[in-house]
Amino acid sequence: AVNADIYEEEDFTLNTQGFLFAPRVNLVATSNAVSSAIDALRHVPNNAPDKDDAKVLILVLQFQLTLFDICANTSTLKAESVRSTVEDVKSDLLVKCLKRGRELLTLMQSSANNITSDANDGVRSKRIIDSAFDPYLCRALMGNTPVRKVRFKTPADALSGLIDIVAEMDWAVCDLLLKGSSLGRIKRMLEHVSKFSVNVLNRSLIVLNLYFDDLILGQHDITELVIEHMRQFGGVPATITDTEHCKEFAVRLGKPIYDTLKLLALNRNRQHAYMDVLVIKEWPFLQQDAVSLDYHFHQELDLGEMDQMSAFLTNYTSALTTSIMAHYASLQVELGLLRNHHDLAIAFWYRAFVISAQLSATALMRKAKVQQKVLAARAAALEEEAKGASSEPKSSGPSNNGRSKKKGKKGGPNSKRTQASAKVDALKESKEDMEDGVELMLNNLKRTLCRGIVQFIAALDQAGLVKTPSYEFTSQRKRFSKRYEGFVNISTPPPLAYGDFEQGYSHADVSQQTLITSAIDCFKASKAVVDKLLSDVRDDDDYYLPIRRAELRNLAKVCIGNSLYLHKLSRQVQSGEKVEGEVSFDFEAHRAFCIVKLT
Repeated sequence: AVNADIYEEEDFTLNTQGFLFAPRVNLVATSNAVSSAIDALRHVPNNAPDKDDAKVLILVLQFQLTLFDICANTSTLKAESVRSTVEDVKSDLLVKCLKRGRELLTLMQSSANNITSDANDGVRSKRIIDSAFDPYLCRALMGNTPVRKVRFKTPADALSGLIDIVAEMDWAVCDLLLKGSSLGRIKRMLEHVSKFSVNVLNRSLIVLNLYFDDLILGQHDITELVIEHMRQFGGVPATITDTEHCKEFAVRLGKPIYDTLKLLALNRNRQHAYMDVLVIKEWPFLQQDAVSLDYHFHQELDLGEMDQMSAFLTNYTSALTTSIMAHYASLQVELGLLRNHHDLAIAFWYRAFVISAQLSATALMRKAKVQQKVLAARAAALEEEAKGASSEPKSSGPSNNGRSKKKGKKGGPNSKRTQASAKVDALKESKEDMEDGVELMLNNLKRTLCRGIVQFIAALDQAGLVKTPSYEFTSQRKRFSKRYEGFVNISTPPPLAYGDFEQGYSHADVSQQTLITSAIDCFKASKAVVDKLLSDVRDDDDYYLPIRRAELRNLAKVCIGNSLYLHKLSRQVQSGEKVEGEVSFDFEAHRAFCIVKLT
């Protein structure tokens, strides 16, 4: 964990006061020592009184040795053998470790049942297993050093937790190393790691292997990954990406992009602080360089007059910047930093604005990409037509039956089919293009949900069910500027002020029923998108898609829950009586989107 630069103090109870912990431990020697102990236990005679104890100890040591070998192999990877080593870990060691851990847990549970019936063997087996997973095992090594008050798990819970950690290694560590084939896919897989709060051991292994031997995941040159992402996601043409200036810009993008990947391996609390201090500050300068390069390329490469769609690098950096900003705005909600309706309304309003800017940049990139594909399809069709024309036999005179070939016919049906085939091949979407399309739908869904929640809160505000808090030593304006001060230097999208929120949030000219109807329409549209995504997303697509079916079902609950409470509010408003009720914000279904309850 320390070597991976992801050591998190709150995840550990040991305090070594600056001393190296077990500096002389050798991985090979440790593995050999445990293997020798297992062999010695296997040679215990069958008629020995402690034979059953030996069997239990063998199972314990086999599980611990297999887990040790997994960590040892995945923490000492080399670029030339990374795939073969990880494949062996995934297909062999992980399977054995899970099997042995479950056997051990079953034995522990059966031993506990035997203890209740006063069976002597159950008592001894449980004592051995409890000693193997003793939470205070290393306490004596620390002398009288005080430790923080923590809640230790029982041995059964500790073993169950270790089994879960091993299962996480399969998809969080091994699948990332084996299936992370592009920058977009690596980012999405790490987003899943972040969402599911993967254990710190696995996150440490991820960071340790994220960049080693000067390669991402020990396999990919980061500059080549960025250039390929520019082409595939950003629609930047090869005439630009092949230039030395673009390659130098890709080199400069490498470190900030790596930081955004590493960010996703931190826990959610540290992500917020890390973004505030380091990540966001780099991107304003990258945006400025992208604008300058776009002007340079249009002049040097004679690309014509520059418009929004042809500002390729500007759109690409804007899309990356806004995705970071949207993640930052989402974290404020997820971490529970906003405790009243007004702060939540500001957060969802700002997030909707940032996602809109992200969608605008993405739409421009997709249009540019489609345009390039159309031009490529035309070029392919013309090339096939030229090949077909050159392959036709030339007639030197009249045919045997005395009839000459009619003029005006150029090629036959086969030539037309060839041209159509060339167009289809050029316009065909790749698997990653379809994954980007799912992400586009998801961002549209998030924006609509944010707008619906803001309008719901505004309707409650109009009804007098919530009241904007006031502060003695600060103001809403100052709190707003402090919360989003990291966005001040970003030019695209431009930073917003509290006055912009007041103007957007105020619906004084809109009737309460109209506002409620608009919010209902937002959640209805969101539910339709969720249903569409549920029909498109399959369980076997979880590796690369930005969302999984379980999260989609939770978003469906958010849409349905808010719609029900909006209808309840609508009936009270239509009745003409005073609107009454208690408002609460429920994040149980989804951490980033709440159900606004009216009870």
